[in-house]
Order: sequence, then structure tokens, then C-alpha cells
Amino acid sequence: MPLNIIIADDEYFIRQRIIKIIPREELAIHFIGEAENGIEVLELLRQHPVDLILLDIKMPRMNGIEVAESVYRNYPSTKIILLSGYNDFEYARSAMRFGVMDYLLKPVDASTLTAVLRDTKEKIELLKKQQKQIQKFYHFEKCTFLSNVLNGCQSIEQLTARYPEVADYDFTLYLGAFIYEENEDFITELVAEIRRHGLDCEYFKELDYAYTIQFFLHRKEERQLLKEALENEMPKCPSYIFLALGDCIPLAESWLPDYKKNLYALSHRYFNPESKLILTEELTWESRSADLSKVRQTILYYLNSKDPKGLDAYIQSLFSPVEEAHDVKFLYLIVTEFFTTYHIHYGGQVEFSHNPAESASQIIDEEYRLNQVKSTILAYGRLCMTENETIPSDLSLSKKIILYIDEHYSDPELTVTRLANLFQLNPSYLGSVFKKVNNESLLQYITMIRMEASKKLLESNQYKISDIAELVGYTDAFYYSKRFKKMFGYSPKDYLLRKK
Repeated sequence: MPLNIIIADDEYFIRQRIIKIIPREELAIHFIGEAENGIEVLELLRQHPVDLILLDIKMPRMNGIEVAESVYRNYPSTKIILLSGYNDFEYARSAMRFGVMDYLLKPVDASTLTAVLRDTKEKIELLKKQQKQIQKFYHFEKCTFLSNVLNGCQSIEQLTARYPEVADYDFTLYLGAFIYEENEDFITELVAEIRRHGLDCEYFKELDYAYTIQFFLHRKEERQLLKEALENEMPKCPSYIFLALGDCIPLAESWLPDYKKNLYALSHRYFNPESKLILTEELTWESRSADLSKVRQTILYYLNSKDPKGLDAYIQSLFSPVEEAHDVKFLYLIVTEFFTTYHIHYGGQVEFSHNPAESASQIIDEEYRLNQVKSTILAYGRLCMTENETIPSDLSLSKKIILYIDEHYSDPELTVTRLANLFQLNPSYLGSVFKKVNNESLLQYITMIRMEASKKLLESNQYKISDIAELVGYTDAFYYSKRFKKMFGYSPKDYLLRKK
């Protein structure tokens, strides 16, 4: 990871010499900018993330000690190496009070500066790692507490006793976020930016591409400020993003109805192919009625007739009113009905890894395009119409993918896009081949491998749950625990108790 540095000295030629003698590539150093006085240093800090400042003590407008004090109070993660033309112990002692990491006499030679920079970089990286671990623990602990309040396991009073700052708020609200392709970095950056606007929030990872962010507000009017901030941040997302902003809930009331409503609202992404933010009160919640027995009868007709074109046309006709009415409930009903029919009548011919409702939910959870959902339904229909004859090249590709996943599941960067790039194939094509051969998606297989590996680690009694999450590829221990419970029916902690 590059080290972001500012060079601050009131003499131009000294700054240029320092820049020249620093081995940038060797130490992976990125120069943010130069400053000739203390005011310019603080201005650069306001505009950029900075890891280290090489700071001259005697500068105009604000001297080095004054800058060091300001940095210490306002930018605690930014570290300082002081430069001085005077061997002044009092200066050095004053500087140490403000967390200065080293003190060098000018003119500094290249070897000394390189050695100090290398040592300082190692210390900064260690501090970052420790801080990241602390943040992960805090995130896991607070998410667990908020989840317990949401589900009625703990009270608001217990929450505010543990987190007194929450008692200052009168309202809470949920934001649902779907980001196609795993892009947790954007979510963490979004949360950090919202916090810079003075709003308190915490995020939960719900599914591979779906998140919930819970906000705490003093006044209902702050919701409009939040909406504007979100609209400003959305263009920065490199992939498709769909946001559903819920309404304000009095903090003391039950959160669960609005939480469920917000998750449900995320399914409206299927009717918004372009990135968008919606308000949950703008959505239509009514659903059309349907004679599902007739739907099943028609599906069977096309399957038994071995008519894929007819089945495709029927799928299109069923989805047409779904698209027109933005009917999420009917979408789930249709997809579930197809998989119920496949399971009941063709379960002996086609192997399914999940029950009909789970199959439908997983297909809908992983996508945002209706055409892709329709294609998946049709692909399974084709399997039911014919003997499952796998093309040798597809089988070979699938084996290579499985081998790679089995060897690299612990890598948190393992995604469908990364696999597609590795095998130099389109992500949709790669996913369709894998699903055709294995009757489950790439995401489902990656999750299954990670969960099974984590069970073995749990049984070893050698690791904490947060460590196990990282060892099997999850950066978020709370999300790992959630997926574990969804797959096995109990949390990692309960699994250990059951084994004992």
C-alpha cells in the first residue's frame, strides 16, 4: 500500500532535494504535494488523505510545532517526521508530546532519510492494521447489538446503555443498497462520507451484493439532507447501484417492519435497469392475483412437449405484467412456481441443490436484470426437457473453476468478475456454464466451500470466530455469522456449543 506524503519546508530547493533523494518506487511513496508554510500543510490535509508529513520546524505563518499540535488533534492518523537545522532538545521534547515519530537534522543525507522512512512506514502500516482490527471488532459488536434490538432480543435501553451516543437521537431509518459485483469498498467509503456530514450510521452486509445501512437522526428533516448526500455519492460507484431509502421511525418503536419493508424494496431494482435512488413510500405494494395451478399446468405442457421456444414465449408472457406493474410479489411467485414444478416432476432427472423457495430467492437475490432471471428459468427448463448431457469442454472448464475456487476461497477478492477475467470469458457466460454443469451458481458454490471450511476451523478450537471469518475469505465477521446461520440453521457460536 502506498504511503501518502507531504513535504513541508519554507525553502524551495530543500523541498526539491528531499523529493529527489527519496526512493519512491522502493518505498512505494506517493507525493501528495508540497507546502512552504503551516497554513498550506493544513489545506492539503483538508483535501487529501495523508499518512506522513516531513515537516520543517521553522516556517512562516505557523511553525512546525503549531502544525504538529493541529495535526495531532484533528488528523490523528497522520504521522510526522520533524526536520530542523538546529539540534534543539526543547523543540524535540515539545514535538514528542504531539506524536511526532522522528526528528532529523538538516541537511539530511539520502541513506539516513531512507532508513527513517522505511522504519516509519513499517510503524504506520502496523498502526493501520491494528486500527483496522479494532474497527472490525467495533463494527461486529455494534452490528450484533443492533441486530438483537431489531429482533427483540435486547431493548433500546440496553442499546443506549452500551452506546450512550444513540440516546441523543430521536429517529432511525434504513437504507437498502444493492451493488452489482462485490464492492464493499464503496459501501465503507459511502458510510465514511455520510459520517463526515455529521450523521451517525452503521452498515450490515445482507447478501453478496446487498447491504442495509441504519441511520440515526435528531430530526425528520435530516432525511432530506441524507437523500441529497446519497445522490451526490452515487455517481462515484463504478458499477450498478440501487438504493432504497426508508422513512423515519421513532427510536423507541419497533424497527422490524421498516427493516423488512426496506429489504423488500430492493427487489424493485428489477424495474430500474439504471442506477437509481428511490423512496420506499413511492413504491406500489399491491400484488396481482394469479391462478398458479394453471401456471404449473402450462409449464408442464411445454416441458412434456419438449418445446423450449414455447416455454420461452410463455416465460415472456408471464413476466410482461410483472414489468408493467412493478409487481415484486408476483415475481417471487412466478419464479418459485417454476422451480416447484421442476423439483416435483423432474427432480429425479435434474439435481437441485436447494428447495424451490430457496432456489427462487437465490436467483432473484443475485441479479438485477429480469432478462437474466428469465434466461436462468429457461435454462433449467431445457435441462428438464432433455437428458443432462454435459458438453466435454463445459465440464473441463467447470473442473478448472472448481479447482481454482477450492485453492483460493480464502481470498476476499474472489468474485465472479475476477474468475471471468482469469479465464478470459464474459462473466455471464462463465456463470451460465458453471450453473449448467453444477446446478448452482458460482456465488452459491463459493459460499458453500467457505462455510464447510469454516466448520472445520471451528471444530479445531484454535481460532476466534472473527479470525475464522478472515481465514475463509470474509472481511466482515458479522456477515460471515449471518451466512453461516442461514446455511446451517445456527450461528458459529451455537455450532460450537452443539459440538461440545
